[in-house]
Amino acid sequence: MSVYRDKRSPYYQFDFQHEGHRFHGSTKCTTRRDAERFEAAELEKAKALVKATRRAKASLAIDDVADRLWNDSAQYDSEPKATETNLARLIEYFGKDKPLTEIDHKVAKDMVAWRRGHRVSRRGKRTKEEEQALPLISNATVNRSTTKVLQRLFTFAKAEGAVFESEPRWGTCSLPSPWSACAN
Repeated sequence: MSVYRDKRSPYYQFDFQHEGHRFHGSTKCTTRRDAERFEAAELEKAKALVKATRRAKASLAIDDVADRLWNDSAQYDSEPKATETNLARLIEYFGKDKPLTEIDHKVAKDMVAWRRGHRVSRRGKRTKEEEQALPLISNATVNRSTTKVLQRLFTFAKAEGAVFESEPRWGTCSLPSPWSACAN
């Protein structure tokens, strides 16, 4: 394990290998002691990621899982364009390289809160004031376009053999809606 200071940055950097995989990046810490604590936490995340990836025998990065899901079954959905849009939205929100092992209940709830702030899209040009006047998307739309899509990614990865130690609690991630009682 290595924590070092790059002269181009005010922060310490970490760089280590675990079972043949390299992990590196900024600690966003300015003291060596804090940087070493950060690196120890990153090592634990790295161990969990390598363990889960070994079980799944494939990458657990959200972009890779979404790609495999698309090729396996999602492209044959009744609304493939909507599925593609929803998967792309999740990848954009989390980042292409975010492993599913790092998405726990809190991260999922933050994603739901982010999506809940979106407004209904309408075609045409609008001023900023007109955009703000549009209604927020419904709870059912939030559930369909984010929570259920993320849950589907987790289910697909588990079918491939991945094991998650801190999977989100899906029942509490979903927002109440008139249709949620029918779906369960």
